[in-house]
Amino acid sequence: YKLSQRLSGNKTAVLAAIILSLSFFQVSLAHWTRHWVFTTFFVYLTILLAANFVQSRIKKYWLIGIVGAISLATVYTAVLGFAAAWILLWFNRKKIVNIKKVLIINLLIFIGLGGLLVYLNWPDMHRILVGDTNSGQAKTLLGLITTWWQVILVLFRQELVIFILFLLSLFLWRRQTKLKILILSFLLIYLTALYYFVHFELRYIYLFIPALVILSADSLVWLEEEINNKKLFYICFGIILLWPIATIIRYDYLLTRSDTRNLAIEYIRENIKDENFILSSDSIYLPRTKTALEQADNYGHINATERYALSNYDRLASELEQAYNYQNIHFWDKDKLTIEAAQSYGYDLQNSYFIVDYWQAKDLTMVDNFWRNSGTLVKRFSQNSDNKSYDINADFSAFNSILFKIHRLGPTVEIYKLD
Repeated sequence: YKLSQRLSGNKTAVLAAIILSLSFFQVSLAHWTRHWVFTTFFVYLTILLAANFVQSRIKKYWLIGIVGAISLATVYTAVLGFAAAWILLWFNRKKIVNIKKVLIINLLIFIGLGGLLVYLNWPDMHRILVGDTNSGQAKTLLGLITTWWQVILVLFRQELVIFILFLLSLFLWRRQTKLKILILSFLLIYLTALYYFVHFELRYIYLFIPALVILSADSLVWLEEEINNKKLFYICFGIILLWPIATIIRYDYLLTRSDTRNLAIEYIRENIKDENFILSSDSIYLPRTKTALEQADNYGHINATERYALSNYDRLASELEQAYNYQNIHFWDKDKLTIEAAQSYGYDLQNSYFIVDYWQAKDLTMVDNFWRNSGTLVKRFSQNSDNKSYDINADFSAFNSILFKIHRLGPTVEIYKLD
């Protein structure tokens, strides 16, 4: 609201705040306990401080560098937020006394403090430097253009209102020209940097949605001026908001319903209980018995938390909830995940059930299909009667009207009774 107010005025600010509050990306991804919300907040706060300084609302210009450094500590691509603030200062250099001093001091603060904060999380920086975040695929201009095209499609599918109003703002190029150049430059550089130097996921669109919203709100201000009838404009605006309101209400409703994985866990507790079973899932977790932990340790598939629990099992036993006898083959080393190993493993441990979750059938491995073919399907939990699953928070290939075709969230979960 404040940033829109500084850049475009009070009316734009109110409209931008309303539109952003109904953004599907902002609402859905805010449910994740990740750094995205903090990154977005500090990036736009950095730009807001620059706008305030340009308009003589604050004198402590060095706050821009400090907040920019904090944003860098949340994610490295936040450097583009500081760059946008820096460019905003440069665009308005005629209004600022000693502009070179302001730019240089903020840059030094950003590099010095930001570098220190990044160093505090050196393992993650090392991961970036050695290329662990890169997909390993060759980076090409065609690949970059494909990424841009994917972004356009996702905005159309997930943020239809914002997308249309943003396109309208581009047709109205003479309104807020400098602001549009700044935002478009930020958008293109951000996507290009992610593609070439880190890795790109469609959910990363989250960061520049507020920027698009500012231009979208300005389009609505233009529309009101053209209509020249406040009542008619408010009616049109209300109609425009019906779709995002409906999708958000539907999404939040789905969050109140049991996920397919929750239903599977309840089934395990009520029907499988202490029988041995094999699990293939990256998100279903149940406490394991000491015997199961020892078996997992022997196979080399135990995480730090479970290793601690195993080392202190007798002392912690009274505090642990019900434990289960299972191994999760999802976390096995891929070179050990062979059908021969699965046969040997099943023979040694005499498992009674196999439980697997997946979004699409193509995600299933050869070993998953081996176990599926070795038993009888006794229970399936899916999003709808079509037994098709959509990862609403990661797979944006479908229009978000898909929300009205599913009854709950989560992947398809199948439970097989082994022969």
